[in-house]
Amino acid sequence: MKRELKPLAYSPEELVQVLGLGRTKIYEAIRAGKLKAVRIGRRIVIPIEAVEEFLRASQGN
Repeated sequence: MKRELKPLAYSPEELVQVLGLGRTKIYEAIRAGKLKAVRIGRRIVIPIEAVEEFLRASQGN
């Protein structure tokens, strides 16, 4: 039996696919501080917790 690992974080490009938002909208949310991202070297990743928080905060809009 193979266990499927759940991701701990997404790249902005992966998040585009997961949320169905545009790439520009994801990067705008990161720049505005609405979506917390972490830079690891040259790579940007968005922790799952930050995605969930972003979605909760966006429900009122």
